[in-house]
Amino acid sequence: MKRLFIVEDEAIIAMDLTEELEGFGFEVVGVAYDGESALEQLKDLDPNLILMDIVLGNGMDGIQTAEQILKTRSIPIIFLTAFSDTDTVARAAKTAPYGYITKPYNAQSLCASINVALTKQQLEHKLIYKERWFSNILHAVHDAIIAVGIDGLIHFANSEACRILEVSGVDELMGKDIAELIKLYDHNGDRVISSPVASAMQRNTVMPIVFNGSVRNQHTGKRTFIDYSAAPVRGQSNVVIGGLLALRDASQRLRIETEIRKSDGRFETAFDNSSVGVVLVALDGSLIDYNAAFARLFKLSHTSKINTLEDLPFSYTNKVNIQEGLLELLSGQQANFQYEIQQQDEDGCLRWLMLNISLLHDHDAYPSYYFYQVYDLTDRKKAELKLHHLASYDALTGLLNAPQIKLEIENLVELNQFERTFVAVVTIDIDDFNIVNDAFSLNMGDKILAELAMRLRDIDRYNLLIGRPGGDRFILILHSLESVNQAMFITHHALDELREPCFIESDEILLTACAGIAISPTDGTSSDTLLAASAEALQIAKVNGTNQIHFYNEQISDHVKGRILNETRILHALDNGGLECWLFPITSIEGSSDTAFYKIRIFWREADYYLTPESFIDIANVSGLSERLLNSVLDQLIIDFKQKAAQNHHPTVIVPFYPSVLPSKALISAFAEKSKSNNLKPEQFVFGLSSKILKESKTAIQKINDVRENGFKLCLNLFTGKSASVDLLHTTAPEYCEFSIPPDCQTDTRYQTAILSMTNALNIPVILNARQNSKVPEAISELASYTIDGTDQALSIGYLR
Repeated sequence: MKRLFIVEDEAIIAMDLTEELEGFGFEVVGVAYDGESALEQLKDLDPNLILMDIVLGNGMDGIQTAEQILKTRSIPIIFLTAFSDTDTVARAAKTAPYGYITKPYNAQSLCASINVALTKQQLEHKLIYKERWFSNILHAVHDAIIAVGIDGLIHFANSEACRILEVSGVDELMGKDIAELIKLYDHNGDRVISSPVASAMQRNTVMPIVFNGSVRNQHTGKRTFIDYSAAPVRGQSNVVIGGLLALRDASQRLRIETEIRKSDGRFETAFDNSSVGVVLVALDGSLIDYNAAFARLFKLSHTSKINTLEDLPFSYTNKVNIQEGLLELLSGQQANFQYEIQQQDEDGCLRWLMLNISLLHDHDAYPSYYFYQVYDLTDRKKAELKLHHLASYDALTGLLNAPQIKLEIENLVELNQFERTFVAVVTIDIDDFNIVNDAFSLNMGDKILAELAMRLRDIDRYNLLIGRPGGDRFILILHSLESVNQAMFITHHALDELREPCFIESDEILLTACAGIAISPTDGTSSDTLLAASAEALQIAKVNGTNQIHFYNEQISDHVKGRILNETRILHALDNGGLECWLFPITSIEGSSDTAFYKIRIFWREADYYLTPESFIDIANVSGLSERLLNSVLDQLIIDFKQKAAQNHHPTVIVPFYPSVLPSKALISAFAEKSKSNNLKPEQFVFGLSSKILKESKTAIQKINDVRENGFKLCLNLFTGKSASVDLLHTTAPEYCEFSIPPDCQTDTRYQTAILSMTNALNIPVILNARQNSKVPEAISELASYTIDGTDQALSIGYLR
């Protein structure tokens, strides 16, 4: 729906106009009654078109308001006014409005004018895009390009033209008469040559290349040797509407030729010792002589039976093109001929050669023989290709990098719109990849990413491009799709490939990934829009779990906004004391104990009620806030422990490892460093583990080793039912175990008794987590060493900041 903005000082007219426009299917996003309020409202609005009354009462009138808007915004404006006098129309015309409608207006005509204006703006934007595209191409070429109108005035010049003409910028050339500004001379610099671009426009034909000309700086008189040509620019019906002048700096070539001609002795020396392949060829094509560099290029020796150029390993097309160039030299159309050859040698390696051919004359100015210079451009071409690869591809994986991803999406969307097929942009993110980096090393993580990239490249799909914008994220660009089901099928295939085991030495790593899919043109047509949409879909997939795929839809944005709002609320709570850290006491069943045990939980205070950790920890995990939250817990624990130590209490606290966050080595080190600096003992901290955390056993074991290296203790939580394996007791060898009894006591008593008997045999104290209203089986109660007080009372140790 197109958005319109109305500026009309008559409120009744504005209301009628709004009603009529909305009846035609437009959306009126705002109404202003004077110029000042219009400018203020437009700061927050993005209309597609503005209907502007010229007479607006006091202050700025409509034309002045339009001028202010157009200084910073490119929005179509249609003037809707009762004035049609010459002066008013002339003033309005200076703002280039998209329409001028006098009151009283016809509603149908007004609607038509609006649609025409919007269509015109779209066409203008496309034209601007194409003009920029062609301008970039012309600025990238190595020749100087100057475009003129039929009147000979300069309309365009690229950067190379500014360099050759020795001007500081294009502005010095624009609008100048090319015949007055650029005077071409012959090789000696004595005779002014008639303007080739004027001749090209007059004859309506491309002028041949002229070699060994020159151009002179108007201010310094300095001459630059050039080769030049000209061509007409034709419009409709083949009518000439302008011309192009192309200049090439010939200074380097002429210097080489001059040095060669200085003396026969120096010529012979240069011929024999030149690193450039040099060949003397008779007019009939037979070889007179060639130097060592030429022999090396073609693996020849002076005993080789090479009599003519026909014997050289050139393709038929190359030979035909060279022969045409020789004829142009012989006829005097050119003084020098250059030709680039790409070919494979006997070993199958690709080579690039540049042939520079001149026709040499005798003392009587008659053609004598051809002088070939053969340059090996292979190293330079490979370097150029390497630079292009570095600029377009990710150094680690060889996949498309972020800028190239955007470029490919833009190109493919445009192509597929023409072919009426779909493009899918798929953003893939490896689940919990930071755990791999932290457990092993960034170098090992990079090796795994390179292997995952190789797997994605092995997907046999002709309509698939793959990129890596950075980190552990990959982008799939699927094009020429007949249906969105194809996108789902290929994405499933990609995730299946990523799920295959990776190996780091003897360690097996199992990874999963989530993917978000955006479809063009449904979800957008620009690279930025599609990448953002697929990223939002990815966030939903990750919230749903691991190895998930989600398509973008209109509801996603609201969901993501809600998640971002929740992240902001948690950050605000961290900064303003909204999160509270509570210690639940654990009492001994067997009697008094010298050690006071506490279990820590974090609550979120909202107004007059508290949210339990289960309601917001997952949000913190997904948002990457868990580590900051646990660091805040540590700071508050230290404050409280120091107070209790002053009272001769030595509490021990169980710090949970939340299921989706296995703390980093840096966090464990922070606990150790802060506790040591505050004269606290490491054994006062017991880190809680669950079987869910230990699903990646080898990674978890590394984390456990990090904990133990710093002198901390472990508590294994055995409240996950029969899914908890007794092998964890041997794997982790914890100092404590925790066992949970639900209030309704719906549990397998034999299984729990067996587990507790094993902990008893291993001399591992058991903490029985039972509410006061829970009926604890007597056999289990006898085996447990401690129990959590079930009174729902806890000791708050302050706010997390």
